Amino acid sequence: MKNYLFLLIAIIITLSACNEYPNFQVLEDNCEFIRLKLKDKTIDLKKDTAWYVSINDTKLFYADKNKISAFFNVLRDIEVQGLSTHNSESDFEYTIEVLKPNGNVKTTLKFNSVPSSSTMIGSCDNSKCYVVGVPGLNESPSINFTATPEYWKNLSLIDISAQSLSQLSIKNYIEPNQSFSVSLNVDSFVVKNNENQFELIPQQNIKMWLGSLSTYSATEYYNSLEINDSLKIYDLYLKTKYGSETTISFYKKIDKNNQPDFHKMYFSSNGEFGTVKYFDFDRLLIDLKDLKD
Repeated sequence: MKNYLFLLIAIIITLSACNEYPNFQVLEDNCEFIRLKLKDKTIDLKKDTAWYVSINDTKLFYADKNKISAFFNVLRDIEVQGLSTHNSESDFEYTIEVLKPNGNVKTTLKFNSVPSSSTMIGSCDNSKCYVVGVPGLNESPSINFTATPEYWKNLSLIDISAQSLSQLSIKNYIEPNQSFSVSLNVDSFVVKNNENQFELIPQQNIKMWLGSLSTYSATEYYNSLEINDSLKIYDLYLKTKYGSETTISFYKKIDKNNQPDFHKMYFSSNGEFGTVKYFDFDRLLIDLKDLKD
C-alpha cells in the first residue's frame, strides 16, 4: 500500500512539474533598461524622469507615453497558452532583454509572430518554446516590440491654444491670395492678407476659429525624406505668448505612379519628416475666405 502511495505522489509531482511554465511577465516598476532587437536593428529604452530612446548610449528623444504603456501592458499580461514544437535554438524575430543599470542581462524574451494570429511563439531565458498571447488582444502583441526609433516618437506635432497664441500664419501655395496671418494685438486679434494688408474680420469669427483648434498629430515619422519644393502646399507658422515658435511645411504626397494621395500629405518641421492626414488638418489649414464667412 505504501508503494502505491509513493507512486501516486511521484506521478502528481511529475505532472505538476510538466505544467510549470516559465514566467514571461515583466513589470514596468522593476525596469530601468530594456534592449529591443529586431533583425539587424537594436535600440535601448532607458528611464530617467521618463522613458527615452537611446542608440549606442546616445539619447535620442523621450518615447511616446502611450506606446510605452502598451509595451509594458503586453509584457505584464502575456500568458503561456501551451507548448510549441518550435526549436528554441532557432532564430527569432524579436528579442527583448531586461537589463540591470550596469548592462548585465536579467531576463531575455524571444518571440516570433504567428501570421494572421493574436498569438506568438516565445522563449524565456532559453527555455522551451511556448505559444503565448495576451487575453482579449485581437492583434499580434509583436506590433509593440519594434526596434525602429521613429515608432517610439510622440506623434503630437503641434498644440494650438487661443489663450497662448501670439501669431498664426498660413501661407497657401496653391492659392496665394488665400494666405493670411492672425496676430494678437493687446486683447483682440488682427488679420492680414498675403499682401500684409489688414482685413476687416469680425472678432467672433476669429475667436470661433481659434477656439476650434487643438492638438494635431503626425501619422508617422520618417528617418529622412527628399521632397521637391514644387509639391509644397502650405507653410504654417505659430508663435506663442511665451516666445516659442513652430514652423511646419506641408507637401503633396505622390505615389510611384505619379498619382496624388488624397488622404495623406508629407510634412517637414525642424529637421523631422513624416505624413499627416488631410482630414485631421482640415479645420486648421483654411483659406482667408473661410475666415470671413
